[in-house]
Amino acid sequence: MVETPHPPREPIVVFRSDRQLTLRFVTLVCLIPVPLTTWLLTLPPTWDDTPFGPLFWWVLPLCGLALAATLPASLFLLHDRYVIQLERLPTGLWRLQTFLLWGQRTRELDLDAMIGAQLREHEGRFDATEVPSVNAPWLEAKLVTGKQLIFDRQGSAPQGWEALRGVLGREKKVKPRKR
Repeated sequence: MVETPHPPREPIVVFRSDRQLTLRFVTLVCLIPVPLTTWLLTLPPTWDDTPFGPLFWWVLPLCGLALAATLPASLFLLHDRYVIQLERLPTGLWRLQTFLLWGQRTRELDLDAMIGAQLREHEGRFDATEVPSVNAPWLEAKLVTGKQLIFDRQGSAPQGWEALRGVLGREKKVKPRKR
């Protein structure tokens, strides 16, 4: 008698990001200017007591307001796009966990129906003088439904990056920008 192989009973992890704690810290740092700016704008201007003069009390809140607007806005680029974990379930569906500003979203999808996603590999390098260099490569997947997913290349893909690319679809190389 020949035994038929049984499907795995545990989910198979295809991708896992290692930066969840970093994302939470960055979220906190980006949201701090909002209440701070609100507090600064509600202070009564004590122009006579300050050595900086009245211009200081106009410039400081305006700078804080600019920070309070741009930093949280930059987080919206990752909101519900940054993949925390992708698993293949024994049922044949895929469990996708994405980053949200206040937690994470977990949903089960039929990614097999979305095969044909456009993949773009981004180098994520930034080298400038007198500032720290950045090395943050990522893989962008645009599914057939139009949903964009961002996979951090510094995360772990236990089945290999080629397996992840095979799951998602065809790859499109991005040419590096000329400087």
